[in-house]
Amino acid sequence: MRWVNRASWGLIDNTTHTPYGVSRVEVRKDRVRIHFAFKASQVRDFTVGVDEGYASANVRVGASVGLSYTDVFFYMGSSSKPVNPAQLSRAGANVWFSGSFIVPPPAS
Repeated sequence: MRWVNRASWGLIDNTTHTPYGVSRVEVRKDRVRIHFAFKASQVRDFTVGVDEGYASANVRVGASVGLSYTDVFFYMGSSSKPVNPAQLSRAGANVWFSGSFIVPPPAS
């Protein structure tokens, strides 16, 4: 995903990057919330990381993962206070995420 403007972040969707399992991305004042297109019964693993654009600007990320969404928090330098993601306007910089979940079959 990447910063689009002060009000939104978007998923990268092109010939080499295809989002899967995400319904929408929501910007909050201290995090970006990624809403899943499913309701999991268990989280197996989830990783989030910055690319070289954000890494060179000393941006760090961490995620708090739930069964229907995950919150991605951004930090600068050694600060423990989350940065408002609306302020992270580095052109072309991306945040990559991936997860593995147990999703129950649909009820019949």
